[in-house]
Amino acid sequence: MSVTGKQWIATIAGLVALLTLSGCSSNDRNYQVPSALCKVPVKASTLRDILPPGNKLTVAKSSAGVVPDSLFCSVDIDGRVELSMEGRWQKADLTAQQAAEQQLVFNAHPEQGGRYAVWNDGATTIIDCKNARQKAEHFSIAAQVENPDGDVGDKMVRFLASYAEGYKKTLPCER
Repeated sequence: MSVTGKQWIATIAGLVALLTLSGCSSNDRNYQVPSALCKVPVKASTLRDILPPGNKLTVAKSSAGVVPDSLFCSVDIDGRVELSMEGRWQKADLTAQQAAEQQLVFNAHPEQGGRYAVWNDGATTIIDCKNARQKAEHFSIAAQVENPDGDVGDKMVRFLASYAEGYKKTLPCER
């Protein structure tokens, strides 16, 4: 059986297309998943669940520098923001649902008795933390995946539970 030039070209083209597609659908994480984000300890497994494949992970931290302060942390994969978090000092009697609305999220639903407000690509929670300098009774944390693969709300709750636990240890709460 002989292979004609057209069959040979078609075979090579098919192999090239297959290799290209397999490269695009790779789930490889060629970066190390950190155990802390912006100096806040977090369970790496909960972070791994919400981050996409890629080659390079970069974490950036910033602050609004006003009272009450807002703190920002973002995770970039290959130069694209994939996860962003915002922490804000809050007055008394704020719920996780209200904190979500401050983020302009109006389709959030309460989880775990209102401890979290969750939507398809993010979640918020409230930490009890009185701080007179910040004129605050609570600290809210909102986390959002920028390019989710489907509904990641449950994964966000697991991540945010770990992140909030670590964050509380870094806050200057007054007793």
